[in-house]
Amino acid sequence: MKNKILLPIIYVISCLIQSCLEDSLDLDNQNLEISSECQLNINDQTLIAICIEGDNTVKPTETLILSASFYSKGNNPENSTFTWSVDFGSLEIISEDLELNDQAAIATSMATIKANPDFIGNGIINV
Repeated sequence: MKNKILLPIIYVISCLIQSCLEDSLDLDNQNLEISSECQLNINDQTLIAICIEGDNTVKPTETLILSASFYSKGNNPENSTFTWSVDFGSLEIISEDLELNDQAAIATSMATIKANPDFIGNGIINV
């Protein structure tokens, strides 16, 4: 009798765990898509455009992906340098990637940022 009850309980628990894992992966993929869709609005006066995109909330031990794009008419994107820094908060920069679009003369930097376990919800990240 115990086996008949135990088997459905194990099945339900495994389904819940799988569902939660899939939800977590979906959220990470959504954040990546949002953060890489940075839209540049080129200023007619200066012919320079900068934008920063990504989610602005994170919980302790979660990661956040942000992107910053830069365009300057006549400049080679290979000469662009992005410096990401945490000015305030219990956050750490795990990785930075630079993508160059030579045809459009756009440089994009993507940073993966992790909230430490003691993160309490306040932080400042500069690029």
